[in-house]
Amino acid sequence: YRSGFLVDAKCRIITAVVFVTLNVVEAPTLVTALDKHYAIFQGYPKRLGVDSAFDRDEVHQATEKRNIESVATARSRPGPKGVFHADAFIWNEQDQLICPNGEVLEQVAGPYQDGTDRYRASVACTQCPLFAQCLTPKQQLKQNPQRELKTNTAAHQRAQQNRDRSRSDEGWALRLRRFAAEGLFGHLNHYHNGDKAPYREGQMDHIAQLMVAFTSNLEQLAART
Repeated sequence: YRSGFLVDAKCRIITAVVFVTLNVVEAPTLVTALDKHYAIFQGYPKRLGVDSAFDRDEVHQATEKRNIESVATARSRPGPKGVFHADAFIWNEQDQLICPNGEVLEQVAGPYQDGTDRYRASVACTQCPLFAQCLTPKQQLKQNPQRELKTNTAAHQRAQQNRDRSRSDEGWALRLRRFAAEGLFGHLNHYHNGDKAPYREGQMDHIAQLMVAFTSNLEQLAART
């Protein structure tokens, strides 16, 4: 099983608990936690800091839809066969896709049924100093080698926006608060068996995690009285 806690970093209060089987994809559980938070407080958090496991487009879409200023630690994603990943290609203020050498890539096809578009360098890449890092050996052997990129344009832009937020002063401050709040998890595990699933039935283990959260919140409230 995997459990997750949504924590108010200022008050160290747990506002939502998610408990799922280990084979469930982790990223969507954040949306579940946010909606549980909303059910109690009739509002979403204004800001949210999460780790790199949640640097995924479904999370970026969900927080954008809910008007949450979200900062996910940007994941390091290697490109195919060692060449530049799509993250190395960025969008400028004119919504042009720019390669790592500063050249514009033009849209040549799409959108396809899967929502992606295809972009291609407007000129041959043979004179580019990043030629070997950007094209695979097979692509380099073409008569007119040009780097191509197939990507979901909107998702690609959201990922870039998250990276920019993560690297900003405000984003770094939010990440520091997240690191501090995560200290609560160690306390829960050490003193309240927060890392244990004591039962053989998921619903009972979920209740056990809720009890861990209740106990932790009472501790925090008692410390403030």
